[in-house]
Amino acid sequence: MRPGDSFWSIAAAHLGEGSGRPPSAGQLGSYWWQLVEANALDLPVRGDPNLLFPGDFVILPPLPAAVRLEGWRTGR
Repeated sequence: MRPGDSFWSIAAAHLGEGSGRPPSAGQLGSYWWQLVEANALDLPVRGDPNLLFPGDFVILPPLPAAVRLEGWRTGR
């Protein structure tokens, strides 16, 4: 984590890297929830995914198949 990072910004960046374009709102919301759940036990304050600190590490769940396929089709 860097200053200013959030699960939302991390989800958007990871999905965008996987597909080569910005994710849809539905893709982003779904992946954000997976990201929060994958890191729930390691949150600084359990139940508060908005409280993260620089230097924290997060687990990135696998990208959804549809996003991986989009990236493959676009050559990324």
